[in-house]
Amino acid sequence: MVNPPLWTETPLLYSSKISETLGVSAYLKLENLHPSHSFKYRGLSLFAQRATETHGPAVHLIVASGGNAGLAVACAANALNVKCSVYLPIGAAQNTLDTLRRQGAEVVVTGRFYAEALQAAQTQVDREPHAVGGGGLLGGLIYGCKEIGWDDGACGSRSLEPQSPT
Repeated sequence: MVNPPLWTETPLLYSSKISETLGVSAYLKLENLHPSHSFKYRGLSLFAQRATETHGPAVHLIVASGGNAGLAVACAANALNVKCSVYLPIGAAQNTLDTLRRQGAEVVVTGRFYAEALQAAQTQVDREPHAVGGGGLLGGLIYGCKEIGWDDGACGSRSLEPQSPT
């Protein structure tokens, strides 16, 4: 059985100023009406739903984030009543950390920058049998490329590895 999506249709609002400035009919999509106040909730809540359907209620959602993607996953995990951990780099705003915790996420602050937080999140995914994780937009792009046959194996796996001098 396929469950209905967690996200909802959000309205389009005609913008007379932008339309006039650009000479087109311009509309604003009010994605801020999602629980995480971001368009990222659409894709990440679907990912969370599918992971829960595939792995069951013991699934552990793990994400590395600068904030918005982590909040989208935390909101989805909260709605699905599954475990969620968000890895953020040192220096993330306290408000971001507090908001994630209010959604029930375990917050792990590690690394000097995003790539180090992502590496720590991936290490945790590799350790847990019921964990699934995402690398944000990069992960979605890699998945999409694989789905249409553009899989050369180099895109994601090498992006975080130190390059040896040649």
